[in-house]
Amino acid sequence: MRTTKLIIFSTISVLLSSCFTAKQMNVAITKSVSEDVIKNVQVSDSNVVLNTEKLEQFTPSAKVTTIHYYFIPAIFYWETRDLLRAEVNNRAYINLFTEVLNKKSKEFNFAEKLHNKKLEISIEATPNEFFYDLKDVTIAGGYYNYMQHFLDIYPTNQKLALSYRITQDMNVVKSGSFSTPFNKSAKNDYAWTSSEGVEHYLKNNRSEFITASETLIQLIANEL
Repeated sequence: MRTTKLIIFSTISVLLSSCFTAKQMNVAITKSVSEDVIKNVQVSDSNVVLNTEKLEQFTPSAKVTTIHYYFIPAIFYWETRDLLRAEVNNRAYINLFTEVLNKKSKEFNFAEKLHNKKLEISIEATPNEFFYDLKDVTIAGGYYNYMQHFLDIYPTNQKLALSYRITQDMNVVKSGSFSTPFNKSAKNDYAWTSSEGVEHYLKNNRSEFITASETLIQLIANEL
C-alpha cells in the first residue's frame, strides 16, 4: 500500500512539475521584468555618456530555449529531467543601471568633478542569462522507497562588467574596468511552483544587480 501511494504521489508530482514549458517560463520572466524593460531611462548628466553597444537587445522581455527534456516511466523507476536556458532582455538591466547612475552622479557630484571632461561608461556584460534545471527521481520497492525532487535555478559565468574612460579635449586622461560576479542560485524542493521559483530568482537578481551597480559606480567615482 505504501509503495502504491508513493507511486501515485510521484506520478502527480511529475505531471505537475515537469510540464513547465519554455512558453510558461517566458510568461513567468515577462511578469517579473516587463516593467523594467519598457522603461526608457536616459542619462541626466551631460558630462556622462553610457555605452551599451555590446549588449544584445530584442523585442520580447525574454528568450527561453529547451536544452533537453526526457521522461523515463517504468514500473518501479520514474525519472524526469528538464533543462531550460533563459535570456532576459538587456533593456531591463540598462534601465536599472541608468537609474542608479543618475542617482549616483548627483550624490558624487559628477558635474563638478568632471568640469570640462567627459566620462564614458560602457556596460560590457550583464547577468541576464540563467538556467532552470529540474530533476525528479522515484524508486519504489517492497522494502525500499526513494524519491528525490531537485529544482535549481542558477546563473553560469554571469557578471556585471563595466569599463570607463575619462576624456578631455578628445584625449583619454584615465581609463579602467571593474566587474562583479553573479553566482547565487535558487534551490528548493516543493516549497515553490516552477513559476514562483523563477520569479524568486529574478527578484534576487534584480536586487543584487542594483547593489552591484552602486558599488561599481562608486569605484568609478573614486577615479574622477
